[in-house]
Amino acid sequence: MKDILTTDRIAVCCVGLGRHMLRSLLPNIFASADFEVVAGVDPDPQARALLAERLPSATLYADIGTALAEGRFDLVVVASDPDVHYSVSSAALAAGKHVFVEKPPALDSHGCAALIDQARQAQSTLFVGTMWRYGRARSILDTWVAERDLRVERMDIQAFFPEVLVRPGWEDSRLTTAFTDMFIHPIDYAVSYLGDAEVSRQDMQQVDNRVHAQIVLAAPGGLRADLSLSSGSSLYGSRITTYYSDGTVAQLGDLSQLEVFPPDTWSGTPGTLRDRPGLSWEQGPLYRGYGRIGYAEEFEALAQVMRGTHLKPTVGPVSVTMSILETCLEAAG
Repeated sequence: MKDILTTDRIAVCCVGLGRHMLRSLLPNIFASADFEVVAGVDPDPQARALLAERLPSATLYADIGTALAEGRFDLVVVASDPDVHYSVSSAALAAGKHVFVEKPPALDSHGCAALIDQARQAQSTLFVGTMWRYGRARSILDTWVAERDLRVERMDIQAFFPEVLVRPGWEDSRLTTAFTDMFIHPIDYAVSYLGDAEVSRQDMQQVDNRVHAQIVLAAPGGLRADLSLSSGSSLYGSRITTYYSDGTVAQLGDLSQLEVFPPDTWSGTPGTLRDRPGLSWEQGPLYRGYGRIGYAEEFEALAQVMRGTHLKPTVGPVSVTMSILETCLEAAG
């Protein structure tokens, strides 16, 4: 792994100073003791002015080329329009920088694979912002399961998202945007457990501003995930049920409310209305900007990867996720 320039805090250049960066990512970067924002890039002078108000010490640039040529930083955080995610990330890797790029990292799986190869050759970190897999409740569940040497057998995932907004830089299609901006999260969550999964069955429907998808993913060893995904309401929520090799069932609501039901109850009696059999954990309220579950945790994991204290693969599964998105969208025509 390439050494970072700074020892105490990782110097960050933020690219794309829009709503998502300012409201969701920056509050969590600021709150971390591992990072220091030293530069920002955006072609819009008003966007640069907004960051200057919040962080007068940052050096601001109108383009990534100038920032890479003149700036001194370790990490480039990319939250610009999706159609330039690949080019900005590739330029940063070519300049010897580490990269955090928001989803999607590229517009197709080939671009994603190319970034992965480029990062490996440069010995740089490439980290994709698929935040669902980094939530605290998920981490607690994974630790509990690992201590008991359990294996995932099946997953059922329900996820509900607000109306799809077609925005500049995104594909001019509600169906495509629903997958690349929203559905990518639950699909990636399933892939992070299943590994090399493929689409076994899918059924998609678009009615006015609403998109519905039923997807079955299959992986070697008989692993399976059933996903029911919808967009077009005021609801942003999820319910994930995971079945394990010893009969344990785990339910994760909205990425923050965890209940685990082992085959044996804590009191040794059958689980009935007289004996609630589960173990539970719930995360407290969010407090950092507009960030949802996973934003703070993904930057914590990123710092661990860059400092060499966390070696779990973070990018390879995203390539599988992108392939699944392509398969679904091709089937939808």
